[in-house]
Amino acid sequence: MKLRDFELGNIDLVIGEEIYDLHNNFDFRGFCYDVAARELTLRWTRGVGEWIPKNSPSEIVLTVCLVSHLSCSPRDAEMPYTEDDCLNCVSFVEPNQATDKSFIVSGPADTDLHYVFQFMSGFTLRVQADEAVCQVS
Repeated sequence: MKLRDFELGNIDLVIGEEIYDLHNNFDFRGFCYDVAARELTLRWTRGVGEWIPKNSPSEIVLTVCLVSHLSCSPRDAEMPYTEDDCLNCVSFVEPNQATDKSFIVSGPADTDLHYVFQFMSGFTLRVQADEAVCQVS
């Protein structure tokens, strides 16, 4: 998947010189998949902790276009629901491997790899697509 004008790290979203910590400073609000458009949208909002920079954007939206793979793994029933909105990490997996074989990369990821969004509750979202764009507001 080609990322247009941004990068995704382990927990960070990077746009130019700006680094947004999606684990500590933003709360995941959910995702929506438009079947006809093959478009996945993931949405985060700024958290409320006093450690969060005041100039942080109020919302970050990732739009993943022309999805070729989308799957998810269930949350851990033992975890509190408050862990559903906290990103644990973004990792990667080879297309032919199981999601639990995901790994962290430093630097840009190979465009053939699947992205795995892992949340503190154990929920995982796995996606592969042509490209992704990011909107910060």
